[in-house]
Amino acid sequence: MIKPLQTNRIFNFKERLIYFKTVVFKDSNPKMPTPNASLDPSFSWNGTVNGKKAQVGAYVWYCELVFLDGTTQLFKGDVTLIR
Repeated sequence: MIKPLQTNRIFNFKERLIYFKTVVFKDSNPKMPTPNASLDPSFSWNGTVNGKKAQVGAYVWYCELVFLDGTTQLFKGDVTLIR
């Protein structure tokens, strides 16, 4: 089971952090499944940097999950922004 905490970070290829969001879910009942923040549009990056459209290109993302036993797991990948 995952603790009610997820962190999402997006970097450009110059390793500059352009998006960061941590979600702490209110329901911490370990018997209930934790909602998936990736399905929540408010948790997602909208393709902007400081309120302006980001440049077309490739970006790196990281999502860190914290499990009930205290261990963490980092997921990462890339996304290409096109308009």
